[in-house]
Amino acid sequence: MKKTDRRKWLWLLPLLIFALAFKGPKDVTIYMNGEIISTDQPPVIKNSRTFVPVRVIAENLGAQVFYLKDEKAVSIEKGDKLIYIPIGKKEMRISTTEMAGPVPLDGPAFIKNNRTMLPLRAIAEMFDMDVAWDEAARAVRISSPDHYLKPYVNVENAAAEVIDRLMKMGLLDEGYYATDTRPVTVDEKNLKEEGFFVALRKDNPVDKNLVDHLCYFFINKTGTVIMEYNPLTDGYEEVVAVN
Repeated sequence: MKKTDRRKWLWLLPLLIFALAFKGPKDVTIYMNGEIISTDQPPVIKNSRTFVPVRVIAENLGAQVFYLKDEKAVSIEKGDKLIYIPIGKKEMRISTTEMAGPVPLDGPAFIKNNRTMLPLRAIAEMFDMDVAWDEAARAVRISSPDHYLKPYVNVENAAAEVIDRLMKMGLLDEGYYATDTRPVTVDEKNLKEEGFFVALRKDNPVDKNLVDHLCYFFINKTGTVIMEYNPLTDGYEEVVAVN
């Protein structure tokens, strides 16, 4: 090897060592009462605040969460408490039987990879939960007297839940009823979802013996995902997704 080539490689060697040795910080892990919460979109640290997808809030704090597309906001409901969070604004609005009004946020909600990211501590503490940051483990530890992860959708109420949710969103009109409801497991986007397959029918307004429309849906056990099944493609498309 020529002397000039040796000098060139000796100059590049420290950079190569640095590039191989350097690793970015690992993803943040969330623990709820000691159990890891899994999500397809990792938590994000922004301005020393931890942000998580809406679905983490919905499934693990036992709240119903609605994404209000036209208002660019998120509504979180649990018991008598309602929290309204406009995306991009440094405040949320609280409404309970005892109080109502704006509450400042250290960091506004934002969109990342088609997921709505909410400030975890601010929301969790509104539901009387303790939140602690573990620097050594890069983990957020949430604790509460009660474990809120309680699936409420079952084979008895799955069809009614699908019809009610879609009608409220204007995606389904009156006249639909269930012809089949059964437990299924759907594997979409590398996430297995346990829930229920629901077949809906709408009769012809002139002749009840004729079918006006048939449609098929999947709803998961926590009610955070509703997908429509397409028999032609044998695939699902998200209709309602608390992400």
